[in-house]
Amino acid sequence: MTGWLHAATVDFDFDINMGYRRDGLIWDAKAQGAAFATNWNQLNLFQLGGLFHLQACDRLYVRGSGDYGFLINGHNTLQRPYDVNLDFSQFSLSGTGQESILATRINGSTWDVSLALGFSLQALHNSSHWTLSPLCGYSYYGQDFFMSNAVGTQEWLMTSLLTAPTGVFNAIEPGGTNQHETCCQWQGPWVGFDLDCGINDNWHCFGTYEYHFGWLTLHSSESFLTQAPLPAAFNETLTFVEGESWKSSGHFATGQECSLGFEYTFSSSGYTSWGDHWFVGLRGGWKHWSCHQNPAKLTINPLTPTNAEPQSVPQVEKPQATLTKVEWTSWSALLNIGYHF
Repeated sequence: MTGWLHAATVDFDFDINMGYRRDGLIWDAKAQGAAFATNWNQLNLFQLGGLFHLQACDRLYVRGSGDYGFLINGHNTLQRPYDVNLDFSQFSLSGTGQESILATRINGSTWDVSLALGFSLQALHNSSHWTLSPLCGYSYYGQDFFMSNAVGTQEWLMTSLLTAPTGVFNAIEPGGTNQHETCCQWQGPWVGFDLDCGINDNWHCFGTYEYHFGWLTLHSSESFLTQAPLPAAFNETLTFVEGESWKSSGHFATGQECSLGFEYTFSSSGYTSWGDHWFVGLRGGWKHWSCHQNPAKLTINPLTPTNAEPQSVPQVEKPQATLTKVEWTSWSALLNIGYHF
């Protein structure tokens, strides 16, 4: 923003920003009374982006921004039900319960794009110059997170005529090819304002607020390999594959966003001629979106031995699934370097 109010017809500034960002994404769902939940938390990212302001005809005001985040590390916990009922020639396996799966490797990315149009209202108070700019805009935000080497444990019951009484043993998901991906897009219009305070020729501070109302698109898929070491009498370990896929789109969601920061504009001197144009600053930001109680489509690939023919692996659709909650929160602290044209 830095001193963009001059006698010129058009004022324009652009800055490049970079810094630290922390995200969290939670989604919960229910299908046939069973609960599913995914909690991506403490996601640390490096963010790189750009921001511009355009002031024309004294009143017309345009703001646009875009950024991309690279996931460095984080945590994910996946809660999912399991329901096993398999019959073999010499024994049967069964088990029902809730499983917690932990990720040992996480990667992913985020992207944010926003464009807004408004007008500027100006006021002078003592030596300070205040500018308030009401805005209407449209935004598109996305997150794509992926975990691999997921590890979990299920408790199964084995019934067999070849072994002494029925035994309980653990079926282990050892990682390796196990994986889970969550991809969200939040988009829609928003209303808000920019507030700018010019303290003097060099320093100014600013704040923004936005209220969003739009739509959520969510896709989540997972694939797991489960190993079941049978009792010693069988001297064998069974291997199974299974997975789920969730799809939900076009559902109403709301969000809020705000930021605070300050900037310093360099002054020209007898030794430099590049002042009055370059500026540096710090900016902190917060975003929060949520979506509740929406229908979702669930496709399940049941637990199946890996030696089964591909065409014998059924897919069962359960459209009565409900996406009970999706929430996304993001914090950022950024350094920006810009130029006023």
